Amino acid sequence: MQDEQIFITKELRMRLIQLEYKNLPEEQLIQEIERIYLEETGELLPAEVNVYTSSESSKLKEDSSGYDGTALLFSSEDNNIDEVYIISQGSQGIVDWSYNIESMLAGKNYSQAEATHDFTVDALEEFGITFNENEMDQVEIPVVGLHSLAHNNNITSYLLYDTFSKVYSVNGAQTNYYQLFDADGKFEKRLKDEFPVLEYDLDAIYSLPPADIEAIAKDFYADKAKNIYQDISIHDPLYAISGVRGFFTLGNVTPHKTSDNHQGLRRVADKIPDDAVVALQKLAIDYTVAKENGSMEDIIKDLTGVDMAVVEQFDGLWGSAKTYFGSDFTEMVPGVNEKLPGLIENVQLITGNAEVIFDELMGATYITKNQRDELVEVFTEIEKELLLIQESFASIEFNRSTKGISAIGSDLSNAGKLYSAIQRLTDLFGQLNKEEYQDILDMIVAGHSIGEMINAIGEGEKSYLNGDLLMAPSNGGGGKDIWVNISAALRMYTEGKVVLEERTEEITRLVTTIGEEVTQFFKHEKKRLLDKINDIEQNPSAYSGMVQEYATSTVKGVERITVYDVITSKLNADHDSEIRLLNMSVTDGYTFIEKYRKAIEDMFDEEAKIAERFNLAEVVFGD
Repeated sequence: MQDEQIFITKELRMRLIQLEYKNLPEEQLIQEIERIYLEETGELLPAEVNVYTSSESSKLKEDSSGYDGTALLFSSEDNNIDEVYIISQGSQGIVDWSYNIESMLAGKNYSQAEATHDFTVDALEEFGITFNENEMDQVEIPVVGLHSLAHNNNITSYLLYDTFSKVYSVNGAQTNYYQLFDADGKFEKRLKDEFPVLEYDLDAIYSLPPADIEAIAKDFYADKAKNIYQDISIHDPLYAISGVRGFFTLGNVTPHKTSDNHQGLRRVADKIPDDAVVALQKLAIDYTVAKENGSMEDIIKDLTGVDMAVVEQFDGLWGSAKTYFGSDFTEMVPGVNEKLPGLIENVQLITGNAEVIFDELMGATYITKNQRDELVEVFTEIEKELLLIQESFASIEFNRSTKGISAIGSDLSNAGKLYSAIQRLTDLFGQLNKEEYQDILDMIVAGHSIGEMINAIGEGEKSYLNGDLLMAPSNGGGGKDIWVNISAALRMYTEGKVVLEERTEEITRLVTTIGEEVTQFFKHEKKRLLDKINDIEQNPSAYSGMVQEYATSTVKGVERITVYDVITSKLNADHDSEIRLLNMSVTDGYTFIEKYRKAIEDMFDEEAKIAERFNLAEVVFGD
């Protein structure tokens, strides 16, 4: 099998991955791919592009995993190019975050990895590529997996089904050997041979030495590891948890420092017990998912199961009696019993390790001393209020089931405590939601972005801003002092010429309109007026009434009328002047654009191929 020939640099692959998240229409997506290739290489894309999306996939019609992706076929018979790229999106919504909890943290779900494989199979069939689904490693053309936010899916799909020939990822969640034990029968057998206890107790996998399982997993998948390539920011929050039990790293990994302001979260995570790291991440994910549902009351309900609307029904003896025996309380009970204990357990894991967690965050300069003290206090208070909620709810539920209506008086007090605790919990969550903490989260999440990563690999000659390519001039200056936005320059040149061409066409249409409409209308009206004058002069008696209107006495008859007329021709001269001004504005526009182009070209030597980029951009995008 030949190697891929199109997106062979890291910058090209990363910019292609970024495009996937824009969800562009097919025609615009193809145009942007061609534009990126031209900007990065100074050459035209040497292949045609076919697009196939997961929304079109018949195999994914009933899929509920949340998978989303795009397949691209690059083909050219003349250039001997035939290769497929599968770009799989990462976490984009509630379904994806829930999947992250189950698969990456617990190793209990690999449905998106299955969907990745099914989509790839569908795409290859759509593109007319001959292959055997049971022998994917024998596909004769490169099938390249590209991924960013959830590298886990592509890697798991590759390890399970040989879906790809190569996988390239940026800042991805690492492979999970618990997940593979659950999904890969061959790997499961290998571990059972090593640990016989797994033959009769699969859950024993979680109590086995993690280092031993990781070593076996790396050895078991060693042959495939050579086709896995990763670029990882040491500031990426997913990199921070890649040392947690269950995760292991495969393939060729290149670390990057994407920020000079912080040391990254990995050193923080490595000093915190695994279960506390998982609890902290799960609480953050649960809170993020809950916020999607709306108000703070909705968040509290999602996290604890407690419905404030039901609690407020404990209003006096009659209201409490109805609540005791009503369906609303009965329906709320399972949710509280399911959610509240797990939430308390996670919060207690955080509070039990609060000092080391927040001390390390402070040491890594993510938070200040005052913020550290406040966060420790807030989480301590959250634990206190959750325990009070649990106690109050348990009392109400117990009294309801055993004491009946005789406990209403007691439970009015319990309901009051429950209501107050939830109000206090709302205030505490509000403290965590302050702008200063949101800024910290944004800063941490920025370490997960492709934008920071792609800048880190530019090596001082390239930089990127909002998806645009910036280059340092090679003829003097450059570096950190001067950057030229090549993407914007090409857009201005090609789109500017298009605008000027459209303006020229509009001027031509205006001239035609003046000739066909205005001038002809003028001639028509002039003729109509002269005809009227002739009629008046030739038939004066017919217009005696008009003369009578202005006479001071009775007019008995009209023998002759003479009309004196003056019709100027200044109209045409005025339009000629305006047309000349419009044409001059177009000429000035072209002059400005060409001077702009030359100024950009003069900043670079010939090796940078800036002139070629302008020429080719005009050919391809100047229509």
